[in-house]
Amino acid sequence: MIGPLKLTGGGGPAILRQQGYRFAEFDDLEAGLLLEAMPDMVVSPLIGQDFDAMDVARRLAQLGYRGPYRALTAPLPRPGLVKAEVMADAPGLDFDLVVVSHEPDRPG
Repeated sequence: MIGPLKLTGGGGPAILRQQGYRFAEFDDLEAGLLLEAMPDMVVSPLIGQDFDAMDVARRLAQLGYRGPYRALTAPLPRPGLVKAEVMADAPGLDFDLVVVSHEPDRPG
């Protein structure tokens, strides 16, 4: 997971670390980290404080990462445009958006 630990809220980071998740700041995203962590997937917010998904996608492509990369986002009016832009800038990268809604689930 790329970005601030507060993304997970509360005690999330400690629990997630125990389950094998790894957290890193964008500036720490380098070849050594990928070799050490060997991630099954990279996750970040679509827009972070000092970076966005385009920055992460470019860096991952430069480092030769070919696994899935997912960006967490609130609902967007045209998510296909965002996906197309990121994928055009980092060809070969398995990129997609994961929509995260803070609205409570409504009963059927």
